[in-house]
Amino acid sequence: MRALVLLGCLLASLLFSGQAEETEDANEEAPLRDRSHIEKTLMLNEDKPSDDYSAVLQRLRKIYHSSIKPLEQSYKYNELRQHEITGYPFNDVCQWFIDRADLIFVVFDPTKLDVGLELEMLFRQLKGRESQIRIILNKADNLATQMLMRVYGALFWSLAPLINVTEPPRVYVSSFWPQEYKPDTHQELFLQEEISLLEDLNQVIENRLENKIAFIRQHAIRVRIHALLVDRYLQTYKDKMTFFSDGELVFKDIVEDPDKFYIFKTILAKTNVSKFDLPNREAYKDFFGINPISSFKLLSQQCSYMGGCFLEKIERAITQELPGLLGSLGLGKNPGALNCDKTGCSETPKNRYRKH
Repeated sequence: MRALVLLGCLLASLLFSGQAEETEDANEEAPLRDRSHIEKTLMLNEDKPSDDYSAVLQRLRKIYHSSIKPLEQSYKYNELRQHEITGYPFNDVCQWFIDRADLIFVVFDPTKLDVGLELEMLFRQLKGRESQIRIILNKADNLATQMLMRVYGALFWSLAPLINVTEPPRVYVSSFWPQEYKPDTHQELFLQEEISLLEDLNQVIENRLENKIAFIRQHAIRVRIHALLVDRYLQTYKDKMTFFSDGELVFKDIVEDPDKFYIFKTILAKTNVSKFDLPNREAYKDFFGINPISSFKLLSQQCSYMGGCFLEKIERAITQELPGLLGSLGLGKNPGALNCDKTGCSETPKNRYRKH
């Protein structure tokens, strides 16, 4: 909840005050727009975690600590570097936020549409998270209609090679500051776009627990794949080693050309493994450069009589426990929360932070 409040404060300060800050001196007497729709849309005065939210969150933590974290630590998943690093660690900083974000806003100034190397690298990091990306074209009231259409088209043209999905991300076109829109601009359109963005943000708040469960499940899938890959590297190394072999040369041959030993193809053939979740082959050169292959155990050795096997526990979490937890948030627990009409029945939207 605290993180959510901080996110809200940060979003408000960036989107709704940042532009005014740039022209503070020039606009001291500028009239302010009515901003009551922000509180109304986000229901800022009504948020309070419900008991069912806290209970499910506690179960989610238990699943993570008992079924996912042991394998994550044993195979040092957090040391797998999959992203490029520049003299300043821009990508590391971005990745920290990306891993914790429910929604990702990429803000563009229409007068400075610069799609450079840093942005290209950022979108590489966002692979697999495209559904969370929202594009904001800010300061839209600075442009005439014809120029705004050109800028909008140019933005899509620039982003098309970076976002390889069937459905492009939502683009919000407005001026996100508290001052009145400039005269002779599409003021009603800009206001509706701002409200749509707030509604999108509120929907994420509504579904935050579901998103968190889905994120933990996706994280578990990647930890499992990483463990399977390390296990395969280790098994191949053991198979190739003989009494007269130089261990360092043997493993160097494996890590330099894993396809020759069917490392990744073998893992891809396993159940519940998608090619989109496979890490970059190059990442394992760095990974094993820091973590010697001899420091790991085979997955078959990661079992105990009382605790069970690490692999079985994480697979059970992926296929049973986490989907079951997600299902417990479904319609069955709130049979009275149905909204029926001629087209059928649907669940009435409910704010999990609101008093009921």
